Amino acid sequence: MTISEAAAQGTFRYSPVQGRAEAPSRLPLSAGQQREWFRHEWSGPTGNVAVAVRLRGELSTEALRAALRFVAARHEALRLTFGAEGGMPFQVLAPPVRPEPAVGAIPGVHHADRERAVREALDAEFNLRFDLTAGPPWRVRVFELDSDDHVLAFTLHPLCADHHSAELVLADVARAYSAHRAGQPPPGVPLTVHYPDVVVRERERQVSGEFEEHLRHWQRRLSGLPVVELPADRPRPAGWSGRRGVVDTELAGSADRGLTGAAERRGLAPLALVVAGFAAVVARYTRADEVVLGTSLPGRAGPGLESVVGPLAGAAVLRLDVTGDPTFGELAEQAGAALEEASRHEVPFASVVSRLRPAREPSRHPLFTLAVDRAVPVTSAEFAGLRAERCEPPATRRDLDLALAVAAEPRALRLRTEYATDLFDRDRVERFVRHLCRMLSVAADDESRPLSRLGVLDHHERADLLVRGRAAPLAHRTEPLHALVSRQATRTPHGTAVVVRGRELSYAELEARAARMAAALRQRGVRPGSLVGVLCPRDINLIPCLLGVLRTGAAYVPLDPSHPADRLAMIVADAGLAALVTRQPLLDRLPAGLGMPILRLGHDIDLDRPAVSPAGPDAGGDAAVGPDALCEVLFTSGSTGRPKGVATTHRNVVSFLDGLLATVPADRFARVALGTAISFDASLVELWPPLVTGGTLVVVDNLLLASSTPGELEGITMLNSVPSVLTAYLRVAAV
Repeated sequence: MTISEAAAQGTFRYSPVQGRAEAPSRLPLSAGQQREWFRHEWSGPTGNVAVAVRLRGELSTEALRAALRFVAARHEALRLTFGAEGGMPFQVLAPPVRPEPAVGAIPGVHHADRERAVREALDAEFNLRFDLTAGPPWRVRVFELDSDDHVLAFTLHPLCADHHSAELVLADVARAYSAHRAGQPPPGVPLTVHYPDVVVRERERQVSGEFEEHLRHWQRRLSGLPVVELPADRPRPAGWSGRRGVVDTELAGSADRGLTGAAERRGLAPLALVVAGFAAVVARYTRADEVVLGTSLPGRAGPGLESVVGPLAGAAVLRLDVTGDPTFGELAEQAGAALEEASRHEVPFASVVSRLRPAREPSRHPLFTLAVDRAVPVTSAEFAGLRAERCEPPATRRDLDLALAVAAEPRALRLRTEYATDLFDRDRVERFVRHLCRMLSVAADDESRPLSRLGVLDHHERADLLVRGRAAPLAHRTEPLHALVSRQATRTPHGTAVVVRGRELSYAELEARAARMAAALRQRGVRPGSLVGVLCPRDINLIPCLLGVLRTGAAYVPLDPSHPADRLAMIVADAGLAALVTRQPLLDRLPAGLGMPILRLGHDIDLDRPAVSPAGPDAGGDAAVGPDALCEVLFTSGSTGRPKGVATTHRNVVSFLDGLLATVPADRFARVALGTAISFDASLVELWPPLVTGGTLVVVDNLLLASSTPGELEGITMLNSVPSVLTAYLRVAAV
């Protein structure tokens, strides 16, 4: 009979005093352990539990070994090993072991570098993988900095411990060490409950249907759960690297007293007000109507569980509504109710996830990306004859974007914020924490103020924004686009303007070809206000054709040769084109009998012939074009219905360029790749900035093909594309 079958029949009870004579050798995993097991198998070390203490004085390794033997015998969770059969994991309780601490020096470290060396050693230790089949699921290391200076570090796998468990282990080791040095037996009352008992009790609750009511509650409560993400410095990766950052701060003095007073007036724990402040800042950053946060549950509410080592801590979801601009006090009441609800309906979080079945991503927690937790209380760890100093633990919430741990101390509220460096830079997180502290300080003074009236900016940030706001308005030029290119050609006539597959056009040659194109179009009746279709390959004459259209006072309508013939025919009919510029082979893409003048490159006009002068003998004068004249007409994709032509004026394009050039240094446009189709509005970022600043436009047929021949883009200063294409290019270019 398996343990789960025995639990279902109510015939299996375990008393640690009587032993486990009737217990099977294999025990099932709890719901939380099952989740950690699969994370261990597929993701590796993603969240080991760690605690460390610095010990100054003469360390007795004999007393330490005795203390470790006592702790290993006292806590059954530290003697578990794990395996799987038929895809189902199980755990086995091994006999008491004789754990030996691994003692090693950190060589070659000067006194000034010890703190950094200890941090690096602990980070490396806490990230090591466990062999769960061999056990034990915990590890003890002693780092020797000097003969009287050591760091004692415990690393526990989350299958056997949570953070409260790590504190229990450290406290028990300290007491047993001190007792051994004094020649006394280890203190402490024998445990009446062990973690395997908790697993059995959980199975009983599952079989009895006790979980079902709570699971139905969470299914209703979390239906349609929104995804809330803070603005980030980098796109979300496919999977976490494991690198985390930490920002520590505290709310002290009048701010802490005010927050504590506000909590007492409303009968709430300080955590509820911190949750409200956190949610208010997230709502301010994201403009979300609902803020979804995770929180931790200690999982030790039952009798005898306060001293049990094991993965008892759970998680719950707090769903806070910030619509209607509630007051901070109202949001705090809502946060307090959400925390109480989480405790009242506590079930294994893995069971909630299994019931909801959310879409899973390796770099996203199943139900939330942000969390606010109670910090685990730090237990006393006094080693006889040694001066003990707690080491700051490493970041541990490695499955979240950002997590805040709150510790209420007698004279301050300590806040520890862990964040994913894959997403955020440190200064962004520090700014978020400043805004949170500011929000809490202001709200403590007047909790009846609506969230919209609670400022998060400090004096310096406000002053900086006011200075920026009073800056002189950006002066937008009123000249037409082609005039800006002509002005640049006058300044740098011999500079390289366009490059296509090794062929180059200087600015003077670009102007000459554009002038001849404009003259040919005027001869065919193109006038200011006309629309001219441009159906051209991405060759050396594409840019002269566009400029030539603009110099007549007309607007160009780009037609992409790669688009379906039906779409091209629709655009031609809908736009009412006055003329079409193309090449003979591309005419087959259009219906016969267009009823408009057609200017065929290489047949009706030869732009490749040498120019007599920069303007050319047949250039003629440019038409007078005002800033509100049309510059281009781009047709939408039609994904929401029939494609529509979107008209853009010269003022629109030039104002966009002025704003772009006021933000991005001009040297970024020294050599720009035109990889985007000119029928797509994103091409404006690539097409015109280099030509109005003296840069070079490199026209490529296909950026994916260019990525296979990086030499074509050698010296490029700006590349604009989707992340997958950029990644492919960077990978090939780095070879």
